[in-house]
Amino acid sequence: MAKCGTWLAGFCCLMLGAVAARAQSLRLGVPFPQDSQEWKAAAEASAEIARATDNRVKIVLSAPDLQAGTAGRIARGVLDGGLITGTDATELELGPDAMAYAVPFSLTSAEQVDFVRRRLDGEVLARLSAGPYEALAISGFGFAHVMSCKPLSSPADWRTLRIWMPIEGEGWLAQMLKDLGLQAVRLPANKVREGLNTGTVDTLILPPAGAILKRWHTRLKVCFDVPYAYTYGIWVVRDAAVDKLTAADRKLVREHLTGRLEQIARQRRQSALDVLRKWRLEFVTPDAVMQAQWNRWSVAVWDILGPKLRPSESLEALLKEQLQAFTDQQERKAVPPRTRPEGTP
Repeated sequence: MAKCGTWLAGFCCLMLGAVAARAQSLRLGVPFPQDSQEWKAAAEASAEIARATDNRVKIVLSAPDLQAGTAGRIARGVLDGGLITGTDATELELGPDAMAYAVPFSLTSAEQVDFVRRRLDGEVLARLSAGPYEALAISGFGFAHVMSCKPLSSPADWRTLRIWMPIEGEGWLAQMLKDLGLQAVRLPANKVREGLNTGTVDTLILPPAGAILKRWHTRLKVCFDVPYAYTYGIWVVRDAAVDKLTAADRKLVREHLTGRLEQIARQRRQSALDVLRKWRLEFVTPDAVMQAQWNRWSVAVWDILGPKLRPSESLEALLKEQLQAFTDQQERKAVPPRTRPEGTP
């Protein structure tokens, strides 16, 4: 009997050890300050993941590091992964498919984004997972808009703009604007307010919430009411870390990481637009001439994107196919249903 008790105790210890071994902590970097709503949303998502997986998966969040970006810390193994944005994807060598949704002039409404992402997110994430990282989920941050101290009503207005582009990182977007016939001025972010005061720059392209956070909106007068580009982040984790998760736990991590952040982002966008309206910024809706110019830019931009920004040929074809499918759907909705004349069967 004593031997039986000893064997049972040993078995229980082994089982507890196995459960403990299955527990996995993921150190993930996020590009948000700790007092932001986005950080709180990510922290809530982390808590939800722990509960949903019975503590098999614990997310440990890491705030931005002024000395090293999220991508750099992931590449060096300081972090298991994180929410990467912009040039982070290039630093991790994920390839231009990581920026497929961010091509300017392409995605211009929340309905369009939802339509395209429902059909392509899985494909995009699979392509980005071919290397040493697994792309788990995409979190949308909303749209960047063109906001200016100057008029935005006509193509002639746009050709006079001095559009700010950050000097940090490479100048692909600045070159793209120049190739479209627009004028880009590269400045450090801490010089933007001064630039708006002196006229060195007079136009910004960023999400409204970003302009308000920096208090740059106090120098602006006009917001173009068609989004310029969709902004988002991609949750990536090293294969060595994510391989320790079960398929079911990976699914839970994906669902919780993206859902709450996207909800916060949409709320922030709406509240930011409300602030701009209260600040009496003029929201300019394009007339037929300006819309035609916007449409020309939306076609031309694909041919002038550099190799580090243009998606692969196959993904570009899929994206354009879905954009056309959305347009076709909207046109069908706009056509009133045919009705039979009275008295016909």
